Amino acid sequence: MAGSINVDLLVEVPHLPVRGETVAARRLHQQVGGKGANQAVAGARAGARVVLYGCVGDDVWGERALSYLREEQVETGFVRVTPGETTGLAVITVDKDGHNTIAVVPGANGSLPDSLPPDLSEAMPSFAAVVVQFEIPSPALGALYRRVEQVRCSHGVRAPRLIVNPSPLVRQSLPDPGLADLLIVNEVEASELSGVDVADPRRAALAARRLAESVRPGGAVVVTLGPQGAVVWEVSGACWHVPALPVRAVDSTGAGDVFTGVLVAALISGRGLVAAARLAVAASGLCVTRHGVQQAIPRRADIERALARVPGPVLLAE
Repeated sequence: MAGSINVDLLVEVPHLPVRGETVAARRLHQQVGGKGANQAVAGARAGARVVLYGCVGDDVWGERALSYLREEQVETGFVRVTPGETTGLAVITVDKDGHNTIAVVPGANGSLPDSLPPDLSEAMPSFAAVVVQFEIPSPALGALYRRVEQVRCSHGVRAPRLIVNPSPLVRQSLPDPGLADLLIVNEVEASELSGVDVADPRRAALAARRLAESVRPGGAVVVTLGPQGAVVWEVSGACWHVPALPVRAVDSTGAGDVFTGVLVAALISGRGLVAAARLAVAASGLCVTRHGVQQAIPRRADIERALARVPGPVLLAE
């Protein structure tokens, strides 16, 4: 996985403040975060071997982040320590209903270079998948895309799958059409990229079909819908609605990252896309029942138990 590594300062508030308002917070949580780190830990807890590529600063937070990731069995040999930079920071407010606002300072994440380290480049043919999100610079993503293309030219079917989670949406960071094997988007990203107002599973299915034109032949699209679950467009042209795990949400922060990490772990373990999406829906559903992100990421045994409570997928159209 390639992505951001942050320190998260999460503040519980009775309601989200509006402009000029001061709100008395209930509690402060300090933890490791960032979309790259979140997805990596989610994948590792779901049973995958995860290698993370990213940057931290040469400060105490960078040291803590690396130590924590190693404890979670995430391989950090490709994480760079950037001299003179601070580790990325996210300030998150969460209200009593689980809604949130997030302000991110990229810090060292912005120093990821526009060329791949030689050892990472050499290792890429051995990866089952390369997963990216957009909290790292566009030139760094471009270097990853170019290397994926090179590996495909020389290794064919053994090339890693490119899985793109374009969050936060930065259009210049998108890969060229036909490069991604799997696109994972939420309803807002799906709406912006497809031109379809995504409000329910059937509208998400329409958006997914349009977005399928941008993925590699044989690729797929997944649209996450929060409490409505997810929609999966498969290579066969079938479109499925995977309902959500019935829960009471207290904090939705990081649910999309958990979904992505668990989905990828399930795919590379051999599950089909719809089955993997059901597992990811179960994981993200468990995540939103707890405050924070890292401490809320469920482990494989808990996810498998929750799977029984996820309603079966519904075929929307073929």
